[in-house]
Amino acid sequence: TPLSQLQNHPYSIEALFRNEGTSSQTVNLTYDVSGSMMSTGSSNLVVLNPNDSVFLGASFSPPGTGSYSIDIWGVADSAGAGVTTTLSNIESRDFQVTDYIYGKDLGSSSPGSYILGGIEDQNHITTRYEMYADEQLYAMRAYISDDSDIGAEIKAIIYELDTNAANGVILIAESDNYTLTAQDIGGWIDIPFIDPISLYNGYAYECGIVGFVHPTDESYIGLSGTSLYNGEHSLFDELGLSSSSAGSPTWYYITSTPMVRMNF
Repeated sequence: TPLSQLQNHPYSIEALFRNEGTSSQTVNLTYDVSGSMMSTGSSNLVVLNPNDSVFLGASFSPPGTGSYSIDIWGVADSAGAGVTTTLSNIESRDFQVTDYIYGKDLGSSSPGSYILGGIEDQNHITTRYEMYADEQLYAMRAYISDDSDIGAEIKAIIYELDTNAANGVILIAESDNYTLTAQDIGGWIDIPFIDPISLYNGYAYECGIVGFVHPTDESYIGLSGTSLYNGEHSLFDELGLSSSSAGSPTWYYITSTPMVRMNF
C-alpha cells in the first residue's frame, strides 16, 4: 500500500471474541509490529459475559515505507474467577508500505493463472481499488503467467465504479497494445498509459489487463490470493464468447486475486 493512502486510511485490525466459559472475562485485541519499525497496540478493554460475543478493533498507521510483519492475538482475563489470563492463537500477516505501488495480491512465489486472450477468449481481468488520497496513475503493473505465448498482445484498462451506471462501471482509459516478449513471461511488467490518469479520494476504480482473441497466441494473468468479498475481482467477457454469456458482453465476479497493481 502506498504511504499516501495509509495517511488517510490506516490499517484496520479486527477480531471476533466469543466467551464460551461460565465466568465474565475482560478481553482485548493486541498486536505487535516488527520489520522496518517496531510498534505495539491494542483495542479498548471490554467485559464479555458468558455466551456473549463482540468485535474488537485497533488500527496501525506506518510512519514510513518498508516491509512489515504484524502478529495479532487476543487476551482474556477472567478476574471474577480468580485472575486467570488466557492468550489466543497468534495470527500473522506480512505487508509492504511503498512510495508508488498499490497491490492486493500475495506476490509471485507460486502464482496461478487466468486466461486473458486466446482462441475463444477476450477477457478483462480486473480488481477493485478504493482511493483514500488523490493520485496520478501512470501504469498498471501486471504479473504475466508463464502459460502465456511470446507475441501475444494485451493492454491495461481502468474503469470508474459508478452505482448509477447501467453496468456499474464507466471506462476512463486504456493503454496502447503491449506485445509480450520472452523477458515478460513469468514476471512483472509495467504497461503505461499515454497520459497520467487523475484518481480521486473517495472514489473506487476497477483496474485490470485485457487480452485479445487470436488463433494461436494466448495470454494469461497471474493469480495470488483469494477475494475478501464477491465482486472484489471481476472478469468481463468482452465479446460474449463464454457459453454462459451466450453472445452478450457480460461481467462476472471471480474469487481469485489477479496480480494487477496500480503504479503511481
